[in-house]
Amino acid sequence: MGVVIPFVVGPNGEIRPLGLGDRLLSDISLGYLASRFGTGLDGPLAASSGTTVMSRDMHFSDVTLTGTAKIETRGFRLFTSNALDLQNAGPDAISFGQVSPANAAATGATPSTGIVGASAYYTALAGTNGAAGTTGIGAQAVRASHNAVGQRYGGNSGAGGSGVAGAGGAAQTATIFNPNYTPYDLHQAVLPLGVGAPGSGGGSGAGDGTNIGGGGGPGAYSAGGVWIAARILARGPNTAAGAISCRGPRGGDGYSPTVGNCGGGGGGGGGGGGIIWLLTGELRGSVAANIFDVTAGGGGDGGLGSGTGSPGSGATTGGPGNVFAQDIATGSRVLFINQMVATTGSIGRLGAVAPLYRTGL
Repeated sequence: MGVVIPFVVGPNGEIRPLGLGDRLLSDISLGYLASRFGTGLDGPLAASSGTTVMSRDMHFSDVTLTGTAKIETRGFRLFTSNALDLQNAGPDAISFGQVSPANAAATGATPSTGIVGASAYYTALAGTNGAAGTTGIGAQAVRASHNAVGQRYGGNSGAGGSGVAGAGGAAQTATIFNPNYTPYDLHQAVLPLGVGAPGSGGGSGAGDGTNIGGGGGPGAYSAGGVWIAARILARGPNTAAGAISCRGPRGGDGYSPTVGNCGGGGGGGGGGGGIIWLLTGELRGSVAANIFDVTAGGGGDGGLGSGTGSPGSGATTGGPGNVFAQDIATGSRVLFINQMVATTGSIGRLGAVAPLYRTGL
């Protein structure tokens, strides 16, 4: 799935369609192109294990990742003035970094913890906490929201289960500002561009007048974005699927009460997949199938009810993300834009599992 649209990259990394007066990137002088790939002042990085966590833009001269070695960009820009070698890289060799929220406690007040990049370019957005369980009827959680052009769907939460005291808390949707990532958006888009959307927290289960119903699972953080500029990108058949990834985290599970006749908490919505932006001056090796992974996060499971209480409902996934990649030497472009992809629904108490969204280069 994808749509090819000619685009150029401005001096601050902004992406916009090719317009009058613009030159194709393949026509620009090598001296000018060198400025796109960083200074190389952070030197080389060669690793077969361990994780490098970025806290600023990094300007490597060469990067070689093999085995289980990883770089978490946390929304900062990764420059490589010479070669980025991913020919033997493992899954998530370069990623935004992903942490799913903890499952709900009895009160449902588990924070929606996750990774939020401190970068001005791409950052993740917080999901909402699950609703707190009470001895009475269940409560609905706060809706997760976002407001940037091109952000992806966040997952809808599950409803809490009923108990002796009454109905569980209702499911909650995730607010969508602009889920349609269309070519028109590119005319206005500057960084940050199209990061994932967060999931909503689950509804709490009803209590039985004495005992507390299960708390709702927290909604997942969204995925942020991965930004890479490498003069040479080496990849091949041994490059793992998802070597460059920006997947949405999974939503948290609702709590299962253990005493009385109380409803289980609803699952938290999954986080939307993020954006991967890659510019290279030369591709080496051969096609790496599925090197990019922008799969959304799955929905959290509903908690089990206690006694005669009902289980909570599972949550939906987030929506998949987008990939923008360009090889300057050939002028070829990959735009993997997932437009109007609805979140996948849950199956009863179990949260939905997100289908894979990958593409190659």
